[in-house]
Amino acid sequence: MTSLDPCAPDYVDAIARERAKILAACPAKDEQPEPAVAPYPLLSVKEFCAIPQQHDIVKGMLPSVGVGYAFGASTAAKTFFIIDLAVHVCRGQAWRNLSTKQTPVCLFFLEGISGGARRLQAYETFHGIKIPENFKIGIQPTTFYKDEDVEALRAAIPMNGLVIVDTQSRVAAELDENSARDMNLFIEQCYRIAIDRQCCICLIHHTGKNSDRGIRGASSQFANADFCIEVLRSGQHRKATVRKSKDGGLEGAEFPFRLAVVDLGEDEDGDRITSCVALPDGEAVQDEKPLADNQRYTLDSLCAALEAAGADSVHLEDWRPIFYAGHTASKPDTKCRAFDRGRKELVNRGLIFVTNDYYSTKELAGHGQMPDIGRTCLASQSTKQTDGHGQGSLDPVHLSGLGDGGLSHE
Repeated sequence: MTSLDPCAPDYVDAIARERAKILAACPAKDEQPEPAVAPYPLLSVKEFCAIPQQHDIVKGMLPSVGVGYAFGASTAAKTFFIIDLAVHVCRGQAWRNLSTKQTPVCLFFLEGISGGARRLQAYETFHGIKIPENFKIGIQPTTFYKDEDVEALRAAIPMNGLVIVDTQSRVAAELDENSARDMNLFIEQCYRIAIDRQCCICLIHHTGKNSDRGIRGASSQFANADFCIEVLRSGQHRKATVRKSKDGGLEGAEFPFRLAVVDLGEDEDGDRITSCVALPDGEAVQDEKPLADNQRYTLDSLCAALEAAGADSVHLEDWRPIFYAGHTASKPDTKCRAFDRGRKELVNRGLIFVTNDYYSTKELAGHGQMPDIGRTCLASQSTKQTDGHGQGSLDPVHLSGLGDGGLSHE
């Protein structure tokens, strides 16, 4: 290093020169740029209005992107109602005169897996269709709010679909449904999934002890939802009412329905396997509609079979010969088709009931439906009247003393 004389007149400048030499000899440190913060995206009014508007999944009822509820009491048949709607959506068919957008469906059956399978089998059996491959089922336990579960769901759920969760309590485990904070967190995570997958999420939920208060739990659930559908039951009648339809215009719309029992065959022990399907119900209009000829004859034959058995219910195979005996068709398979058609139509109308292949005109244990069929059951009449198709009104008094071998064709 060059020696510096403090007494020299350029001492200060010499110090500066030496310092510069030292700094120049040292390696420069890499300067790390500060991370840039991505600004929140803001749109002009023109840009906002130019965003393409997507069609509702069910017009006026289920938005293409959103989160909402189908709620009701445990016996209201919420899932049966939603399955019917969902199958129409995955097939792209109009539902209750409302247009639908064909989309994939994901149904999370997280309560009663075997019962859920029977419900879908019953739908296919009753309607004679195969549910399309774009109807997917989730059965593994999960949540819709834990980060790791949300990421897995976002990777699995198809774009632009309808997601049905049966039930909310299963995917909100460990959260307090009465806590607005917990429910706000839960719904926010559901919205993240809905926005990411551009889908509609329908959460099946229950009412509380006081059904008049609506959705069980924090009121923020209803407030934050895009749509809410309440499913109610009154005797044999059930009804879904749109309680909220943000921007949809269907608030207050009602969709009455009934449950029809479907026989799915026998289990390994020989017991009958049954489930139900939801069918449109015209309520008063349907009740006033007169029975068709085959329906009336079928009902008469059941009343006759019940009278002959002296019981409130009769097995299918004990009822069948009484139906066949009074039917004028010459071929057994024609009688069989008429019998099967008549049974199905009367069950659909809620005029007869079936449990494990036992039929009745009264409520059966566990079925919970009580129609008034007094006007339509003609079997109590002792006279026979031809209905125009050769089927006569059956006289239970005349039949009561006869076994199967004593029945003759009318």
